[in-house]
Amino acid sequence: MGSSTRARQSAPPGESPPGDRIQSLSRGLRILEFVHAAERPVGIKEVAFGVGLQLPTAYHLVNTLLYDGYLERDDARLLRPGRLPGSLDGRVDVAVRRALGRAAYAVDDVAVLACPADAETPAAEARVTATAEVPGAASARHYPANSTGLMHLLAVGRVILAHQQPDVADETIALTRRAASMRGELFDEAELRDSLAEIAERRYGVLVSEGHACVATPIFRPTGELFGAVAVVVEPRRLQRGHDHLVTAASIAAREAKTTLHPNQTTTANKEATCTSTTATGTSPQVEDGDDLPAV
Repeated sequence: MGSSTRARQSAPPGESPPGDRIQSLSRGLRILEFVHAAERPVGIKEVAFGVGLQLPTAYHLVNTLLYDGYLERDDARLLRPGRLPGSLDGRVDVAVRRALGRAAYAVDDVAVLACPADAETPAAEARVTATAEVPGAASARHYPANSTGLMHLLAVGRVILAHQQPDVADETIALTRRAASMRGELFDEAELRDSLAEIAERRYGVLVSEGHACVATPIFRPTGELFGAVAVVVEPRRLQRGHDHLVTAASIAAREAKTTLHPNQTTTANKEATCTSTTATGTSPQVEDGDDLPAV
């Protein structure tokens, strides 16, 4: 039970906890430490015993950590550390979340990492992998981890679709056309294809939907395949006067996420992100730095 002993040590011997210590945060961190140290899937009762918590308290904390992607459940409903797709270890997850945090502070709203959903969903469908938001942000609470089909993230869907293989993109457009026909809706395929061509050329997409403006930039794997996209989301009124700043913030977050997930691509990633943001602004990219990750 070395992991449980380690998890229960909340402060060095002889040192009193600070007066502003947040007990629920401390307990949540102890749960994460216990699950990571176990090096195998563990049950909720084992976690509660290992960190010295009542079972109902452990349930509440674990559910929050599951919701935000810090923990996952396997097929046997045992707990294991949460992971971002393509990440190498827990430190990578933290680095990506911090990149999103800096982007969220830069735009004073929300930043999202989204990846293509599984093979059973359309190629343009985006699944939220991680979210960072400034407390009180206008777009907060709209992007829970693992959610799909969010109208607010249409720009992400188009960025994903614009960088798919032509046959995959054609199949997705055909599915969209049929779905629109079944619902009796108009579908402007020419407008969509023109939009995709423009996104592919400039390496970012911008769309306004349901009261949210979304600016998204792609992230590529070392093989050249699309990994996902980083998006910043703000109120539409901020898009016109802050367009260049939003594109720059999303581009820099995509660069940081890419170099963390694929460290061998550092040089290429830096050049691509700088090129994207310089094209949008005409100047070198500058983004405000946030020292701490906003609420996730």
